[in-house]
Amino acid sequence: MNVRRIAPALLAGALVFPVGSWAALDPIPTTSGWSGSFILGAGWTEVESNLIAGNDFADVGKKQVDTIFDGPESEDDVLPVFSGDIRYTFGSSQTQLFFGSDVTDLVRFDFANLLGVRKQFDGVGIISGAFALSNFPAEVWEDPYLAGVNRNKTDRDSNGFRFDWSRILDSNFSFKINYRDIDVDKERSGSDPALGLTDQQRRLLRRDGDNTTYNLEYLWKIGPRQVLIPEIFLTQQDRDGDAVTNDIVGGNLTYSYLGDVWTFVLTGSLAGSEYDKRNPIYNEKADEDIYSLGATAFYKLPTKSKRWSLLGSVAYADSDSDIEFHDTTILLITAGVRYRFGQQL
Repeated sequence: MNVRRIAPALLAGALVFPVGSWAALDPIPTTSGWSGSFILGAGWTEVESNLIAGNDFADVGKKQVDTIFDGPESEDDVLPVFSGDIRYTFGSSQTQLFFGSDVTDLVRFDFANLLGVRKQFDGVGIISGAFALSNFPAEVWEDPYLAGVNRNKTDRDSNGFRFDWSRILDSNFSFKINYRDIDVDKERSGSDPALGLTDQQRRLLRRDGDNTTYNLEYLWKIGPRQVLIPEIFLTQQDRDGDAVTNDIVGGNLTYSYLGDVWTFVLTGSLAGSEYDKRNPIYNEKADEDIYSLGATAFYKLPTKSKRWSLLGSVAYADSDSDIEFHDTTILLITAGVRYRFGQQL
């Protein structure tokens, strides 16, 4: 594990928090109709990683590395930013169907859609369930531990489901579970004969498996226009290979100012991971310390409809692994426009 897997959870709050998370916390309207939003824009990213290659829209990995015992070099690229959601509300039952992008996957370079339903229950809260479908899979290396030759890319699919319980028992607490099945199309980690690994040792490096993340957060209104959301999370990455199986424990803090014209979002996270087994190449566990920072600004354009906004975002995440080759750093700068339609809550 490194920032290629945890960064989405840490950075997405800075990138699009008012669109994604607020939709889950908003009460469901009592009138029927369509609503939603979309974001279009572009981003520039600089990535230092020996383990990820990007996706169909961005190349951020070096095909060839000189050695597997040094840290990564930086690669940069531009990528499109597109996300959005569309919802239909059955007002009489306060039930809402929704379909749209799961923007928390943007920094993972894995564009996914959510298809689901959410319903508000009196005295219970808002219950939501959705399928997560990977549209444009992330690309990784078939064998990241090859040195001195070109490495081949392969797709890393990530499909699953998400469960949310917002406003638990009419409180400001929310809980969610995000499960993903991870499938690496061509898994050849540790296949270089020069490494001298046995079949059993190579199996320790298999990346297929699943991720399950549990989040608990609290929405604290510290003023008429200000919100603070502390969050704790646990991610269990259960893989076929014990050397890439790990648990991540961390916390996230998000501050939002919601003005008539300007909206600002600041977020910061700290996390740590512990692995089950040693990596057989390095005879060491790839335990990591992870942190991220992010800031986003929305400016509501003075249009007649009041539905258009400009946005800009800067997000940074760093993972410091006990195995230097696994170190990862991601810097993402985005700009774009957001349009909201339908019922405005």
